[in-house]
Parts: sequence; C-alpha cells; structure tokens
Amino acid sequence: MIYMAANSGWKWIGAAFLCSKLLLLLGYPQLGWNLLSPDLWVRWDSGHYIAIAGHGYEAFPCWTRFPDYAPGSTPLCGNCGWMPGFPLLIWFLKQLGLGAPTAAQLVVNSAILLFLSFLWTKVLRKAGTKGKLLLFLAACWPGAVYFQAAFPIALFVLMVGMCLYYLQKEALVPAMLTAAGASLAYSTGFLLGAAVVPYILFRYRKNFRELTQYLLIPFSSLLSFALVLGVQWMQTGVFGAFFQTQSKYGHGLNSPLKILGLIAKRAYTTSQFEVQFTDGLTLVLSAGCLLLILWFITVTRDHSRKMLLIGYLICFWFIPLSMSPHLAFYRQAAALAPLVLFLEALPRRGVIAFLIFSIGINPILARLFLMDLLP
Repeated sequence: MIYMAANSGWKWIGAAFLCSKLLLLLGYPQLGWNLLSPDLWVRWDSGHYIAIAGHGYEAFPCWTRFPDYAPGSTPLCGNCGWMPGFPLLIWFLKQLGLGAPTAAQLVVNSAILLFLSFLWTKVLRKAGTKGKLLLFLAACWPGAVYFQAAFPIALFVLMVGMCLYYLQKEALVPAMLTAAGASLAYSTGFLLGAAVVPYILFRYRKNFRELTQYLLIPFSSLLSFALVLGVQWMQTGVFGAFFQTQSKYGHGLNSPLKILGLIAKRAYTTSQFEVQFTDGLTLVLSAGCLLLILWFITVTRDHSRKMLLIGYLICFWFIPLSMSPHLAFYRQAAALAPLVLFLEALPRRGVIAFLIFSIGINPILARLFLMDLLP
C-alpha cells in the first residue's frame, strides 16, 4: 500500500500530514521544536494506556486510594475502561528499547500516515483536485490534535476507515479483521458492529448465505470486545470490570436533544472560553452531522450506503451525544474522520468550506489541549 502511495501521490500524503502538524504549531508557536517532544503529548487518559502497556489491567475500589470516595463505597477505579490495542503496540515497541511516550508517538503517527495512504490509494487518487482536498481534510479533520496525542484515536480511525471500505468492496476477511481491530483500539469501538448491521441486512437480504457470511463482520467486532472483557476478568478477578469502571462517570441514555439543550445552555451561561468554544463546536458539528445525513440521502441512490452512513453517525456521534453533556465531543469528532469515504460527491466548494473550517478550529483545539484545558 505504501509503495503504491509513493509512486502515485506520496507528495500529497506528506503535504497533508505536514499540514496537520503545522496547525499544531500555529496553536502554540511558543513551544517551537518542543512540539516534537513525545512527553508533551502524554496527557489525561494517556496514563491509562501507558499503564496497561506496563503492567496490564488493574481494578480496585476507588475509596481505597482516593479520599473523595466514601469508605466502603462501590465505585471501581483502575484502567479497565480502556482498550488494549494501543497499549499492546506500545508494549511491543518498548521491547525494542523505546520509551513509552516515544512508542506512543511512533504508533499514532504511523497510524495516521497509513490512514492517509489508504485513503489516497484506494479512494481519492482518481478524484482529481477534489481527492487532494479530501486528503487534506482527512489529515486536518476537526479534533485532529488527537491524532498526535498519546491516544488511540488515530489507530481507531485507521481500523474503521479500512473496515468501511472493505465492507463495501465485499472483502470479508479484511473487514472482519479491521472490525475486530476497531474494538481493540477504542472503548466505543465495539459499536462498529452495530453500525454496519443495517447495511448488511439490507444489502444481503435476498441471499441468506451471503447474509450470514457478512454478519461475521459485526460478530468479529463483538467477539474481540468479549475477549477483552475476559482478559480483564482474569487479570483483575472482577467480572464486568469495564462496565463497572465506566459506570462511575454516570453515563446513561438520554434524548440527544436534551443533551444539546444542556450544552447550549452551558455555552450561553459560562464565562470560560474553552467551554464556550468546545460547546459551540459540539452544537455546530451536531448540526453538520444532520445536514450530512440529509444531503447524502438526496444525492445517493444506493440505500445500503445511506444506511451505513446513518448507522455510523448514530453509533459514533448521536449515541455518545445522548449519554452525557460532559463527554469530550471534540475528541469524538476526530473519530469521525472515516466519513471522508462518503464525501466524494460533495461539491468542491463544500469540501473547501469544510477544510477551511477545520483549519480554523484545529489550532485553537491544539492550544487548549496543550494548556491542559481539554481532557
């Protein structure tokens, strides 16, 4: 794949990759070359991934280590709320002598380069100028600072982008492997299985044999997630440690409109710029997702692709949006980068407008992240 990219568009892949890095520098120019320091990008949840890479999973009653919890209370703490795919790659590179922060940077930068290369060679190379614009859009997607951070977002985006492509090309085995990889990469990655089911049911509704074959794709996603739950149980002795760890954050299913209302109210009443900006961005992106669905429905005759787009947005935007107004939606936005696969029919002016929007917001998000104001 990389060889093909090098012979047909390596300069565009490199330019898009470099552009995403320049946006980080624009966000915090005072740091200069320090932006290349691996330690700089280990923040917030990064510690959980590095801890898993170092000694595996652990679970303990929160009150035994944190005074904010009442003695004998039930909340469970530890690192079981995070998936092992990214830590496993860090662990492997550590065996080669790299430090964990350096290993994390090698993983995330390799993942985003592979994602851009895959997009170019498989989808965008034949799309002319619009293909190049979409390549830059993928690299500079809203929230792209998380492609640089010691988080598994870049790895997740790579797995999902490949899975959605191979699913539509009826390449069963690669789609199964990358669906499993998405579940291993990110805490909500197992939702990819649910996202693709409507597409599979509709596309293969008249052929039971093919239907059962392609349902192996969501099955592989759920199976890999189940295996992680089993490993956590064996290592910690706590059944359902993932769900118990996550439950203390108080997430639950609500109406997305209710959550959007709470976010809008918070944005209006707060005096903190970082809250105003990120809440405003969440509102804009939510409206953009709805507009994308409406536009795609009108321009695409392939009903199965419509279902795939809608399923993906429901599972990776609107379901998270329904859970809590306190989630990091700017981080979730970065996980939507595989939507580039659905934007080929978007008018060139629309792609340019979206790219300008992304270029405008990413330096601000990068600055807020590097100031430890965005978890």
